[in-house]
Amino acid sequence: IAPFTGCINVLSDPTRIEFWCEYKKVRTGGKMLKAALDDLLSRFDATVGIECKMLSLGPSSKLSAISPPIISESVGSESFLDWYRTALIDEMGAVELRDGSLVEERDLSWFGLWGETQYLKHIIDAEAFCARCLEYMEDETMTEIASIVHLQVHRDPFRLEMWREQFAGRRAGTQELKIQRPDFEIERFVKGVLRVAG
Repeated sequence: IAPFTGCINVLSDPTRIEFWCEYKKVRTGGKMLKAALDDLLSRFDATVGIECKMLSLGPSSKLSAISPPIISESVGSESFLDWYRTALIDEMGAVELRDGSLVEERDLSWFGLWGETQYLKHIIDAEAFCARCLEYMEDETMTEIASIVHLQVHRDPFRLEMWREQFAGRRAGTQELKIQRPDFEIERFVKGVLRVAG
């Protein structure tokens, strides 16, 4: 199932083009989350191979990116979330708010897929052994959540599980212009339509 559908509507009198993406409510646990977990584990002394699209270790039968058992000299299941909070602040530039959550502005210009900056809010729940990353994409007001990335810590043995829940919605920002297929250029398409429309 594709997580979104790109929509184009050509209007006349005067000729205009509307473009937006319809996002579906979907849970993912594929290659992008595998890459995120690989990166996370590379930041401490754990080198394990992450598997993606695996059945969740929790009560859900949905798919996640999951690590095999992690053996580390410096970080364990009990200390991981403290380490993670410190890494978000020290390595990712997150700022801690009064309520204990952390806000991050992530530069994605190097990735070439989404907008220049993505706005994130991290909530760490020590009692549930999990962290949630609320993704607001390019919404700097941080009012509309596009998706939530869940990071679950499993104990005995120590393993990490990650999945993303994307919310349904219609969006039409810079991200949507960049998210199209590499060979699709919206600007070239618009000029072609305008040329045909005369």
